[in-house]
Amino acid sequence: MGEDLSGRRPKVAWLWPSEGRGADAPFWPFLKAYLTDLGDDLGFESLLHVYNSPAGSVRHPATRIIADSHSLNAAFEMADRADLLIYGCSVAPILEARALVTTPVTGLTEAAAVLAGSLSPNAAMVTVSAGLVPILQTDIARYTDPTIYSSLPVWSLDQPMIAADAVAAIDDPTALVRRFDDIARRAADAGASGIMVGCGGLSPVFASAGYLAVSLRPDVPVYDPCLIALAFGQQLLTLATRGFHPSRRAFAAGTVSAETWAAARRGDV
Repeated sequence: MGEDLSGRRPKVAWLWPSEGRGADAPFWPFLKAYLTDLGDDLGFESLLHVYNSPAGSVRHPATRIIADSHSLNAAFEMADRADLLIYGCSVAPILEARALVTTPVTGLTEAAAVLAGSLSPNAAMVTVSAGLVPILQTDIARYTDPTIYSSLPVWSLDQPMIAADAVAAIDDPTALVRRFDDIARRAADAGASGIMVGCGGLSPVFASAGYLAVSLRPDVPVYDPCLIALAFGQQLLTLATRGFHPSRRAFAAGTVSAETWAAARRGDV
């Protein structure tokens, strides 16, 4: 059986980690407004679910394990409140969440990896911290044939982006766009045919700046990561409404009850 939307607009829940220290607080209304407009354009009602995650955790392979538990909990919490789940952080346990919940779920890196073959073979990804480079290179290989990407598939800003950079870009995106574009140009000069953006927080920044292509290289597009993810998620939801879901041979069905999950989060099991 397919999902019954009963003539209403489908709901997409964006799952977004926060360090929980308040430094990024001004950014959330800016992001929410962007996601609302994006959802409206594609026929979705947009929900933004911000959840706490350890500071800087996804930027190191070891502490990413801790972050993944928070991300899976967010999917579990929102699965019954939305028709589609999308992780807004480029590092997220998408395949594990797909096994845990029945609601269609995807994220930025899976969408970029899958669609690169159609939109921009020999693409490169530019992300916001050098610590994310090996993690994203590994994740890309989970989602697609990595040879679709250029010989240096993931690049990073020279200095890590922090919350203050994103907040400053609300009023003036020029500095952050310039920092990103400097690296994107290097990737383009190295042969990248298009740039996938390895950070969802850059979507509203680039949209406000009208940044769609590498400077002086209009033939090298810079793809909006949230738009890419929502367009890909829309495909998954369309299939679900027609009764086609992820194979349970490939993704063993999650059987975790709310009580068991809560106990696991407390460390009681």
